[in-house]
Parts: sequence; C-alpha cells; structure tokens
Amino acid sequence: MIRSHIYRFIEVHNSHPIRFQRSREHYLPTGQPFLMYNYPENAKDYKEKVDEGVLAVLEKEVANYDLDEYLPAATYLLYQQFLEQGGFPKVFAYNDPRHKDAYLYLRDKVSQYIFHGGSVQLTLRPTGAAEWIAANSTHEIEVHRGNIVGQSGDNTMQLIPTDDEVEEIDAVRFDLLEQKCDSTSNLFDKDSSQQQEELLGT
Repeated sequence: MIRSHIYRFIEVHNSHPIRFQRSREHYLPTGQPFLMYNYPENAKDYKEKVDEGVLAVLEKEVANYDLDEYLPAATYLLYQQFLEQGGFPKVFAYNDPRHKDAYLYLRDKVSQYIFHGGSVQLTLRPTGAAEWIAANSTHEIEVHRGNIVGQSGDNTMQLIPTDDEVEEIDAVRFDLLEQKCDSTSNLFDKDSSQQQEELLGT
C-alpha cells in the first residue's frame, strides 16, 4: 500500500512541469520530467551496450537478496494466521477500508505473541558493500567510476536556491536593513534631543 502511494507520487511529480527559474536557467531544464527523459530534444544518447559477463558476475553476487522482500516468508505466514484468527482476509484490496483495523489488531497480536516467548523473523539488512568496493578496487566498474569522479574535480554538490528562496532571503535582508535604519534614526533623534536640552539649559 505504501509502495503504491510512492509510485503514484512519482507519477504525479514526473508529469508536473518544472517552471522556469532565473537562478537555475544555466542547468535546470523546464518542462515535464517524463517527457524530457523519454523524448529529449537536442540531447546526446550516452547509452552503452551492457557487458553481459560483468552483469552476470554482479547479479550472482546479489542472487540471495530480494529487493522486493518486506518480510521473510515465515513471518508472512504467521501474520496471515493472526489475521485469519481476527476475521480479516489474508490479502487486502487497495480500497478496502479495514486496513487500519487490521493493522491495529495485528500490532497487538504480535506484541502478545512476542511477550509470551514467540519469535518473529525480520528481513536482514544487506551489508558488505564497503568490503566489496575495497576488494574490487581494481575492478573495471570501480576504475571507471574513479575516473569519472577524478574528472569532475570536486565531489561537493553546490545547492543553488530557488527563485522563491531568493525572494524570501531578500525580504528578510530588507526587514533587517529597515530595523537597522530605524535603530540608527532613533539614535540620531535621541542625540538631537539632548543637544537641544543643552542649548536651552534644561
């Protein structure tokens, strides 16, 4: 359900046009991201043919990792049993309004299960990326990546404020300047009043 919301969010925003911004016109194209990506105008195609041998080696190294796995199969079965005991279906339709009730029931049921000595398996977090990079520092892919980083000369990405942010910053600066001017003006008024009092002998 969460994943479907994320996909929907991506679809909406990739169809929403990027408006022109003065401070970013040198690098930020305007238009709909979906159209600009799939049907670019005056763009160079940098696509290269995949090395099937390298791809096979990389796929073999992550063969045991399921990117779409949210929970282990044993945990799924356990949760389905709990839902059946509570009178809920094993699989919910997207527009089924019982999602919240099922979640609250399942949360309490699992808490009780663990409290009474039950064990719930969770998906293991993938590890070892840093070790893989260190062990394969001479690999063709890592050499190519290092060359690209070296050509850029700088790994730091500079964030340029949007037009709205620039206007907001300018407004804040203007307010601060006004406050400073008012403060200076009050100081002059105070000095002038003191001088008048001294001249009048009061």
